[in-house]
Amino acid sequence: THPYLKQVTGGDPSYCVKNKLCHDICQTPPLFVYGGKSKLEAANRLNVSGFVNKPVTRNGKKVANWTKPQGVSGLDCSGFVGASMHLAGLKIRKNAGNNNTWTEDLLTMGQNPANDCMEPVTLRGEDSFTSGDVVVWKGHTFMIESASRDPLGVKTLIDAAPNKGSLKADDCSRLMESWDPQKTNMMLIMSGTMQTAGIGVLRVRAQDYFPKAEHYGSWLKRMAVQSCKAQLPGGQASKAIEPSSGPRDFAVLRHRGGPGCSYPNKPTLKCEGKNCEAGQ
Repeated sequence: THPYLKQVTGGDPSYCVKNKLCHDICQTPPLFVYGGKSKLEAANRLNVSGFVNKPVTRNGKKVANWTKPQGVSGLDCSGFVGASMHLAGLKIRKNAGNNNTWTEDLLTMGQNPANDCMEPVTLRGEDSFTSGDVVVWKGHTFMIESASRDPLGVKTLIDAAPNKGSLKADDCSRLMESWDPQKTNMMLIMSGTMQTAGIGVLRVRAQDYFPKAEHYGSWLKRMAVQSCKAQLPGGQASKAIEPSSGPRDFAVLRHRGGPGCSYPNKPTLKCEGKNCEAGQ
C-alpha cells in the first residue's frame, strides 16, 4: 500500500529479493516521520534515512509520544530542509553541528544576525524568490526548487491593468484583489504529505499545492501586495515575513552566505549510499 513502493515494485512482492538494491525499500520504506532528522555518521558522510530513536523533545518538552519503529526511515519537513542544506555545504546557523532544526526555529531566522545564516527574503518585485529559498510557517517548511521571474504572478496582473501607465503603490491593494494562489509560478520540494501526491519527499507545483492549503492564501496575498508596491512608484521593498512585526507566522528565507555559514569540508561531504546509487 506504500505510495512509492507500488510505483517501484509494480506490486511484485518478491521485487526486493530479486533485485540488488542500494537501500532495501521493502524493509525500510521511505515515510514522512515527525521528528525524523539526518545524522552525521562521520566528518564527511550524512545519513538521511531519518532517526527517531527516542521520544522527540524540544526545549525539554516531549513533542512526539512514540519512538522510531523497527524498519521505518524518513525525514520530517525541517529535517529534509536541514539535510538538503547540509549536503550543499550550507549551515543554518554558524554554530550548527548537524544542521538539524525545527520549523518554529526557522521562523526566528534573521533575528540573531551574529549567528543566523538565513534571513527573510526582500520582496523587490520580479525575481523575489529563487531556487533554494525556504518557505516556513508554524506547521510546515519546504524549499523552492525553481521559480519564474514573476513567482507570485504580480507583474502579470500589473501588466494586464488597463491603466498600467498611471498605477502607483497605493493602487496595489485594489489591484491584488483578484490575486489567488493559482497565479504562483514555482516548483516546490518537501518532505510531507499531500492527498493527491503521496507521502514522503514530494515535488509539486506551487499552483497545485497552495490552493489545497488554505492557510497560505492570506499570507501570500499580502506578500503579493507588498511585491506590487515594490514595483510601482511610491512604494518600497519589504521583507517576506507575516506579520511584519512581532512573532512570525510565515516567512520566506534565503541563505546569507559569508564567513562561518558554510562547511569547510563541503567538497567531500556525501550522502550515505551515494556511491552505491552511482554504481561505484
